[in-house]
Amino acid sequence: MSRFSTSLLYGVFFLETVLCAGLTQIIDLGHPLDENSIAWDPKSGFYFTKKIGLFSVPPNNSWYAANELQTPEHIGTHLDAPYHFQPDGWTVNQIPVDRLMVGVFPSHYTFDNIHFLEWPN
Repeated sequence: MSRFSTSLLYGVFFLETVLCAGLTQIIDLGHPLDENSIAWDPKSGFYFTKKIGLFSVPPNNSWYAANELQTPEHIGTHLDAPYHFQPDGWTVNQIPVDRLMVGVFPSHYTFDNIHFLEWPN
């Protein structure tokens, strides 16, 4: 994606945010990972260990936390880059942003099967 296309895309997002403020609802589709998360290989699960939690870190006695996290590559909802299956495929950072976005149907409309068949590919 060219620098112009990227700038235009961000500009559209900004304009949409300003014009539609209060008219849109952001829905977080993320899911927390924990020891019950489904993984491709169930033997290599999710592990989280709280290592350190301190309130007194010199020089200004601020909070400091350090943890240990272990997770398999294929756990929960995630993005597999084409490179994962093809040696000459894109890595995640090479996937064009416009390939990661799709239009959505407003939830308050009813559609017949014909609407989905006519939807652009």
